[in-house]
Amino acid sequence: MSDNVPIQRIKMKIVDYGLLEVKDIVVRTGSAAVDVFHRYLEGEGCEHLVVIGLNSKNRILAILPIAVGSVDMVISKPAHIFQPLIAKFAVKFLIGHNHPSCDPRPSTQDIQLFKKIRRCGNEDLDIEFLDGIIVTDDKEKSYSFMADERYNPLPDHLARNTSHYLSINEPEAGEA
Repeated sequence: MSDNVPIQRIKMKIVDYGLLEVKDIVVRTGSAAVDVFHRYLEGEGCEHLVVIGLNSKNRILAILPIAVGSVDMVISKPAHIFQPLIAKFAVKFLIGHNHPSCDPRPSTQDIQLFKKIRRCGNEDLDIEFLDGIIVTDDKEKSYSFMADERYNPLPDHLARNTSHYLSINEPEAGEA
């Protein structure tokens, strides 16, 4: 009597996502967040959605790739974003993706995602949403959801530091 059991061979491929050395990186400013996302996503030909999990002192716990999309869109659900954040015990987070077109202006879907993720994190899970960032290969062109006054109005007496971000309310030089 033979107990021959077929063995299935599984082939795995390790994908190098160009992980950054994140030990001891602290994100204190919007421009620091943009720099981390830019270094991680620079040169990608399609949209990548990434989450940065932070501890209570804004030290990076992990840079977590969430989804890879096409040249002009990436899709994700809150569960895909929060599951790895919970597993890493993150208490704060940044979400970001790239626009290979070099146009940092958010789509309607980008804004809907940022709003939904902010609400889920802040209200439902008690994981603080710090910002939603869009980067391009041009370091000077990026978008910050929290710096966008259309979605996050500040009282007149408070100054908003938007020097690093492209103004999306006014046309760029040379545009009509």
